[in-house]
Amino acid sequence: MGIFLFYQYFRDLPDELVEAARIDGASILQVYARIIMPIAGPIVATVAILKFLGMWNAYLWPLMTIRSEELRPIMVGLQYFFQLDTAWGEIMAYLSIVTIPVLIFYLALQRAFIESIATSGIKG
Repeated sequence: MGIFLFYQYFRDLPDELVEAARIDGASILQVYARIIMPIAGPIVATVAILKFLGMWNAYLWPLMTIRSEELRPIMVGLQYFFQLDTAWGEIMAYLSIVTIPVLIFYLALQRAFIESIATSGIKG
């Protein structure tokens, strides 16, 4: 999914950016480092958030592979609340705390969503 998103984003970038940089004497590596990657902030942030959420919510694979209780991720640990008696207050408090890292990660990358290709310098 991430490769597809990057492909679609880079495919839609205007060729005039690369051509202008090449005319100014930039090498391929300089075009990539100074033109393409600074513009790609929104897609990098999008893929990072999607991958983070996928890893954060992983359940089945860690349940099957990790045997040590100290190393199990949060979603697997949530099942321990259901073993004896269902304490819904504790479960809701636990889930509220679990959402804090996701919110912090999203808020850290939110600025990249606001930026757009309009800041790239092409007018018209």
